[in-house]
Formats: sequence, C-alpha cells, structure tokens
Amino acid sequence: MTPLIYSQDVGDISVKASVNKAFITVGDKVEYRIEIKRNPQIEILSSLDQKKLKNFEIKSSLDITPRKEGAQVIEGKTYEITSYTLGEYVIDPITLRFKDIDGKEKEIKTNKLYITVHSIDKKGAVKKDIRGIKGVTEIPSQFWKFFFIIFGAVFFLFLIFLFFFLRKNPHLLDRFKTPPLKIHEAAFQSLNRIKDSGMLVRGEHKAYYYGLSEVIKLYLSKRYKFNAIEETKLEIFKSIKRLNLSEEDVRLIMEYFNSLEMVKYAKHTPQTEEIQKDFKMAWKIIENTYEREAEPLEKDGEEKMKVINEKEIG
Repeated sequence: MTPLIYSQDVGDISVKASVNKAFITVGDKVEYRIEIKRNPQIEILSSLDQKKLKNFEIKSSLDITPRKEGAQVIEGKTYEITSYTLGEYVIDPITLRFKDIDGKEKEIKTNKLYITVHSIDKKGAVKKDIRGIKGVTEIPSQFWKFFFIIFGAVFFLFLIFLFFFLRKNPHLLDRFKTPPLKIHEAAFQSLNRIKDSGMLVRGEHKAYYYGLSEVIKLYLSKRYKFNAIEETKLEIFKSIKRLNLSEEDVRLIMEYFNSLEMVKYAKHTPQTEEIQKDFKMAWKIIENTYEREAEPLEKDGEEKMKVINEKEIG
C-alpha cells in the first residue's frame, strides 16, 4: 500500500509525516515516520521525541541518520506503534519550532494521519489472538448450601473443643486478664482523674475538694479496714489514732481534712498555692502509708539467717 504522505513546505524547510499502513488489525505494528528537509542554516528548536501517542502504544523509536540531498539536509525520526482497540483513529499533527535564515522563530506542522484498526484480517478470518470475553460462571446454589453446612459443622465442633480445652486449662485465660489495681494505685489514678477533670477551670471548687476527700476516705477504708466513708472528720481522727501510724502521718491526715472542710462547708475560695498544697498532701498520705511488699533478703542476709537458725536449733 502506498504510504500516506503529507508535507508542508515553507521554502527552506519542509516536514512530512507518513505511516506504512492505513488499515491494520489489532496488535499489528505500524511504522510512523516524521521527516524534515531543511536548509543547513535553519536551526531546529523542537524535539521530535514522543513519549505518548494518543490511542497508540509506542513500541520503539529510531532517529533517521541525517543525510544531504543537494543543498538540503534530511533528518527525522521513526516510531513503531500499535493499537489493541478497534476503531478509526487520528494521529494529530506535530508542531515543529525553528529559526529561519534571518533568525526569526517560526512554526511548521505535520498533517493529520488516519489509521483504522480492524478485528479481522484481509481474508475475513477472525484473528487467533482475539478471543471473546467469557461470561461469568455461576456457582450452583447447591454448592453454597453444602459449603455453609460443612463450614458451620466444623466451626461448631471447634467451639466445643475450645470450651472443654479451656475448662480443663483455666490458667490459660489468666494471661488475657488485666491484673486488678492495688489499693494505692487506684487511689493515685483517682487523684489524677480529679486533677484533669477541669472542675477548677470551671470554678467548681467545692466539687473538686469533695472528690479529693472521697478518694482519701475510700483509700483509708480499704487500706486499714475501717468505714472512713461513713465517718465524720472527728471520727476519722479517732480511728487513725488507733492505727499503727507515725505521728507525722496522723498530723498530715488531720491537717488534710481540716483544710478540705474550709472549702467544702465554709465560704472559702482557695488560691492556686493552697489548691496545689492540698493535692500534694493527698498524694503524700497515700505515698507514706501504702502497704509495701516484703523485699527479698539479699544473699548475705540469707546466709546470716541460716546461721542464726542453726544456732537456735543447736
């Protein structure tokens, strides 16, 4: 087939675009060629590199080796292109910028090219590499019925196994349980929750001090096994004096509840320093009195205890 060629000539330069096939089948390769014929004094400013080509895929490209034809130079580029979709397509013109002999910038364009992509070859036979799209294969409903029955039965058996296994090994569940907070840890947590509640920002001083009072009362009730929650301030003072507390801790607890009552029952608005002091007292009461775990004896201590015991036995 004669190549489709179109050229634009502006005297000292001409451009022509061509393809070696105007009709192709899906996947066929086409040679797309751009050729420039110019006066050697004309400077080409544009690049012929094409990264993408609408409706076509560029397989490869090759520069045309410049050659002289009379007083002019011929150069350009060839592309090997193809298409995988049916239809009639247009290769749009390419704009080429250049400087003429007088140094003026000008433009010249290639023409449009037309390519038709068929699904059959010239003999009318369907191309072997073109296959029809298969319909969606339906899975019989009976399959799903058996699938869910089997899956349900297996899952039920697994649950029965898991139940008896955990019943026989209950200690395995302990690793998933969160250990309960100790009395002093819960009290510290409650103090922090009251501090971050925003009551002081909203001016709710009585509510804030009531919360501080309840935290320490609850702590004393659990720590020393007496009903501080239901007792008045004076009753609490009597109770703590019967406990094995240092004089410093007894004074600290009494000072704390006296300070709290000034705000809870009197028309007294505490200043920032006073609020901070009362919070620190609450913290210190817990810190000074919580039950310490027995520390293990050091190796030297164990040896000494062993010697003492042996002497007592002897």
